[in-house]
Amino acid sequence: MDEYREHFTPGWLGELIAQSTTHQEELWRVTIDASLTGWERGIVEGNYEPDGYGGKVLVGETEVVCTAPGGQLLFFDMESGSFKRKVKVSGDYIYAIGWHRDGDKIRVATDQELQVIEWK
Repeated sequence: MDEYREHFTPGWLGELIAQSTTHQEELWRVTIDASLTGWERGIVEGNYEPDGYGGKVLVGETEVVCTAPGGQLLFFDMESGSFKRKVKVSGDYIYAIGWHRDGDKIRVATDQELQVIEWK
């Protein structure tokens, strides 16, 4: 098990990978870990969330957003995969994310409430 853990950084949750739709190639890859989330407890440590953690992803025209523990949304540039910003929502666990009917906002369902976040 220790050999397996050597491959991961503290707070490691997984990787966000962009794949080309026209070619069979990887465009970019981002490691989601404590350096982005500030959350030191990851999957490798085995105590990342009391109720478990399942990441969600939403793809926009110019950005990709994924969820992180502690009620966080992480935004990345669609073309390069570079980290753009982090948004903390009300609540500690995000159950679902999706498009708002206006198309320029994100609906976020947390353990506290349903919220609408501006997609900037």
